[in-house]
Amino acid sequence: MKLPVPVMLCLPVLLLLTACSSGTAPVVPQALESAMPEVSKIQVPEVPWYPRGFFKMSDEVAGKWISGAKDPCGSGARCWYWTLDVTSKDGCLDGVYVNVNFLDKGTVVDDSIDSVSSLRAGQKARFQFWTYDRSVDEIEPTSVSCY
Repeated sequence: MKLPVPVMLCLPVLLLLTACSSGTAPVVPQALESAMPEVSKIQVPEVPWYPRGFFKMSDEVAGKWISGAKDPCGSGARCWYWTLDVTSKDGCLDGVYVNVNFLDKGTVVDDSIDSVSSLRAGQKARFQFWTYDRSVDEIEPTSVSCY
């Protein structure tokens, strides 16, 4: 049986299409495979446990320097003072203690400590540190304890 000419011309094309659609997966170029990160390699930044504006002082305690707090020195001699709000991650039920050094051009000239007897998880406490040494130009927390 002799096939008409249009069918004879289409036959090779049909055979080629059949061979190409054999069910194999498409080949992805190597460059594209390596450009796609694995889910386990994607790093999500860790969200801090403490509120915005606070800084980590220890694994359990974060603080935030504030301004405009009440002057702790009263009506006597004027003092220099700094106010620190503190919060706790899991609670410090037996107290929080913060020690600071007062510096004059990098030299320690005084120190101070403040504490609260108990702090629940997420609760805030206000700490104040003061000195009568008017040469102080910087404050430096030196230790934080959560009990």
